[in-house]
Amino acid sequence: MLNYIQLIKPGIIIGNICSMIGGFFLASKGDVHFNLLCFSILSLSLVIASSCIINNILDRDLDQYMHRTKNRLLVVNSKLVTHAIVFSIFLGLFGFLFSYFFLNNFALIILLIGVIIYVIFYTVLFKRKTVYSTFIGSIAGSMPPLFGYFTVVHHFDYSSVILFLTFFLWQIPHFYSIGICRIQDYKKARIPIFPLIKGIKLTKIHIMLYILLFFLFSSMFTYIQLTGKLYFFSNLIFSVLWFFISFLTFLKSSYCFLLYKILFFCSILVIMNLSIMMSIDYVI
Repeated sequence: MLNYIQLIKPGIIIGNICSMIGGFFLASKGDVHFNLLCFSILSLSLVIASSCIINNILDRDLDQYMHRTKNRLLVVNSKLVTHAIVFSIFLGLFGFLFSYFFLNNFALIILLIGVIIYVIFYTVLFKRKTVYSTFIGSIAGSMPPLFGYFTVVHHFDYSSVILFLTFFLWQIPHFYSIGICRIQDYKKARIPIFPLIKGIKLTKIHIMLYILLFFLFSSMFTYIQLTGKLYFFSNLIFSVLWFFISFLTFLKSSYCFLLYKILFFCSILVIMNLSIMMSIDYVI
């Protein structure tokens, strides 16, 4: 049972639920329908769990070369692939059904787009072939907050565009820091990530640039008067801290695993703070 829980990657599910809740509360502006929130969480959780299982199935040949993933269930026991496929279909089907019956068409479409981009475009088509697969993955990773937003707001607007760009720009330095931390694993698996192909030095520069862009776009919520000053200054403090740590990695010429690990965890703190603050410091 524990192995099947690991198969759905609960850490990824929890992280995406947090960003989805941020988008949901941002759109709700204090008028929260908790039954809608519960169905949104349930739908998203089931669909992401299904997508993670598919990812494990498709990537099991790569996972065997990576220290972090070599003991995954489908790597050590390939006979369970059929069970995993059935489990994935079951979860995904119920996730989409919940979205269809209890949410709205915009939310359903965003959910579907996220799965297609993550499974087909990222995992199947681009992950093994180009350093720019990170951008494809970042598009997929930006769908949960949009999903949360569109469960409340049933149309596209400037806020939804800013929300998408904010989470898209956050994910690139986040993924790059993961790539640097696990660069030897990616090398063994022959996955062409940006730090491995373009070099760590250039990656450091890109990380700092994307952090600046992230802060610029995330601050626009306050500029368009969707969030308040508490959100802005909280985001400023965490973004400055994130940029400062990235600057330290740039100054240090030798590889320091601990520093990149701190950079990675700092990116998580940044997005958690963002999701929380946009949920509580909204402007009506």
